[in-house]
Amino acid sequence: MKAYTYSSVALAVTISLLAGCGGGSGSSNTPPVVTTPTTPTTPVTTEPEWEAGVYEPQSQYLAKCETPRSGIDPFTNRAYPDTQGTAMDEKLWLRTWTNDTYLWYDEVDDN
Repeated sequence: MKAYTYSSVALAVTISLLAGCGGGSGSSNTPPVVTTPTTPTTPVTTEPEWEAGVYEPQSQYLAKCETPRSGIDPFTNRAYPDTQGTAMDEKLWLRTWTNDTYLWYDEVDDN
């Protein structure tokens, strides 16, 4: 039962966090925000690498999204802070965030 509970919590946290980088497709009652086109960002050419037991600061990966959101955040009424990143940036942020904030971080596999 213990493994099932940890897996459920980890899955719920992962889904909610990845939705922050445009991964969610939930509906809302707010009308869509019309944005003006912006200059495309330069894609990241180097992907960060994972190293067992090494946890970089969360700030190194904060708001780096494989698919950055555009428009206005309805909760803050400010532009989304997302910048172009890679899927590995998102994974490393989630890994570091889990290590820094999860009470049973030492029971989460580092892979």
